[in-house]
Amino acid sequence: MEQWRAKPVDLQQWRAKPADQNQRGIVSGDLVIIPVNNTNISRTLPATTARPEQVNVPQFLLATMSPETGAGFYSSRWGPLPWAFAPIPPERYLVFRVK
Repeated sequence: MEQWRAKPVDLQQWRAKPADQNQRGIVSGDLVIIPVNNTNISRTLPATTARPEQVNVPQFLLATMSPETGAGFYSSRWGPLPWAFAPIPPERYLVFRVK
């Protein structure tokens, strides 16, 4: 599973850790957080997860990867500009609780 890239220190201070699909480290009560805009992630979770909650995190006025604003720093498929100064839509995350 893709590891988080934004502010890992903030997540680790709450004892969060990246999940590895190849290891059986997820147990009942764990939370699995999946960024909606990420790539190469599995959106198919085991049947042992409850219905996800969507969390929206407000963003600032600068984006380097935002198809809504035409910013595509790493790929022109996201947009023709390397960055954009504009109202940026919130980052969306799906939060699953393991039963």
